[in-house]
Amino acid sequence: MNSEHGRVEVVGTGVTDSLARATTYLQRLSQEASNVDDLLTHLGEAITSTRLALEKCLHGYDSFDTLAFLRLAAGPWDFSEVRESQSQVENSQAAQDVISLTLLGMGLPRKPLTGENSGQPNPGKVLGLAADIVRAAQTRAILQGQRVDQPLGALAGEFMGYELSVRGRQYESIATELNTGLLYDPTVANAMANTLGFTLDDIRAVREASVALLNERFFGARDRVGDVAQSSAGIEDIDADALRRDINLMVNECRLFGAVSAVEAAGRAGVEESTAKAVLEYFSTSRPAEDDTNPVIRFVQGERVVPWGCIADDGEYLILNGFLGEDELRRNIERGIAAAAAGKRGSAGKVWAKYDGRRAVYSESKAAAALSKLLAGVEPRWEGQKYVGPVSIDQTASLGKDADRTGVPTRDFESDLLFVVDGIALCVEVKAGSVTEKARGGNAKRLASDLQKTSRRATSRQTG
Repeated sequence: MNSEHGRVEVVGTGVTDSLARATTYLQRLSQEASNVDDLLTHLGEAITSTRLALEKCLHGYDSFDTLAFLRLAAGPWDFSEVRESQSQVENSQAAQDVISLTLLGMGLPRKPLTGENSGQPNPGKVLGLAADIVRAAQTRAILQGQRVDQPLGALAGEFMGYELSVRGRQYESIATELNTGLLYDPTVANAMANTLGFTLDDIRAVREASVALLNERFFGARDRVGDVAQSSAGIEDIDADALRRDINLMVNECRLFGAVSAVEAAGRAGVEESTAKAVLEYFSTSRPAEDDTNPVIRFVQGERVVPWGCIADDGEYLILNGFLGEDELRRNIERGIAAAAAGKRGSAGKVWAKYDGRRAVYSESKAAAALSKLLAGVEPRWEGQKYVGPVSIDQTASLGKDADRTGVPTRDFESDLLFVVDGIALCVEVKAGSVTEKARGGNAKRLASDLQKTSRRATSRQTG
C-alpha cells in the first residue's frame, strides 16, 4: 500500500477490476427497479428464475460426472492458494458450490456407466448462471441488512454477503499451523478419536490420498493420450480400447477420476478402511429428503449446508473443491465434538469443556507469541494471572493496599496477558470462541448477542 501524495494505492489484490465489475452490476440493477422494495423483489425473482434455468441446463446429466468435469473446466484445480479478490465469481468456489447445491436439489441425479459419449453441460453457461445466483444473493443480503431495524442490521447483512461469496477465509499455511498446534494436543486428539472416530493425522492422510488418486487418474489419462498423439505409431499399433477409456474418463464419465471410495482412500493413505470411511462420511453430504427445503434456497437465505467437502452416494465420494480444507477443519470438528457431548453425563459430557479449555490455552499462547514479536521481543509480565476483584466496580478503592477489605463482596478474575512496555501496561484478553451460524446467516439479533457475549465475558469473566 502506498500513501504518498495523499493517495492510497492497493497493489496486487485485483481491487480495481472487482470494483469495476461491481459498479457495472449495480448500474444494471438500478435500471430494473426504482426503489429498494422493487429491487429486493427483482432480486428474489431473479434468483428463482436463474435457479430454474440452471436446473434445465443440468438436466439429463450425471451429478458426479458434471461436478468433476466442471472442477476441471472452471479452474483453478485447487483454490487453497488463490486470493478471492483475484478471481471472478464465474470461476469461484462459491459458484461451483451453487452448482453442487442445485444438483442436490434436483435429487442428485445419477446415470449408469456405459463407456459411451454422454456429453457435458455447457460449462460457461452453468457457471455464469451460478455466478448470477451468488451475486444476487449477496446483493440482496446487503440490502436486507440495511433495512433491519437493529443496531447491527447493516453489519449483519454485509457479514452474510461475505459468507455467501467468500471461501478460504485463512491462508492455508496459517490454518495448517493453527490446526496442528491445537488439534495435535493430546487432550484434543483423544476427544476427536473417541467422539468422531479419527484424528487430524487421519484427516490429512485421507485428503492427501484422495487428491493423489484424483490427480493420478486424470493426469495419467491425459499423459497416455498425449503420448499416443505424439507417437509415430500407426492406427493398427494403437490400443484403441485403452485410448477410448482414457478420453472417456477425461471428458465424459469424469466420476472415474473425481470420486473415491473408502477402500481406495484407505489403501492409499495407509489407514483402516473404517477410519477412512469415518472421515469421508463425516465431511460429506448426501441426497436430501424429498420434503427438505431446496439447498439453493437455503444457501441464498444464509443457511450453510453442513457437512461439506464431498458428496456421498452409493459408496463413492465425489471430491468438491475445498475438500477437507484446513481453513474449515476446526469449525467442522468443533461441531461434532459439541454434538457428541450434548445431553451426555459424566466424562462423556465433559468432552466439550475439556476441548474448550485447551482451545483457550492455545489461543492465549499464540496471542502472547504474536504480540511479543510485534513488541520487539518483549515477553509478557504474566500469563493467565488470577486475582481478586470487587463484584461492583464502585468498590474498587476498598481493595487498595491499605484499605479495609472487610465486608467487600469479591470474586476471582483472570487476566490473560499483561505486557509492560516503557511504563505502559497492555492488558490483553484473548477470545477463542466462534461466531454462531445464525449470525453468519445474517441474523442481526444473534450477531449482536454473540458480540455482546464475547465482550461481556472478556471484561467480567469469573474464573473457575
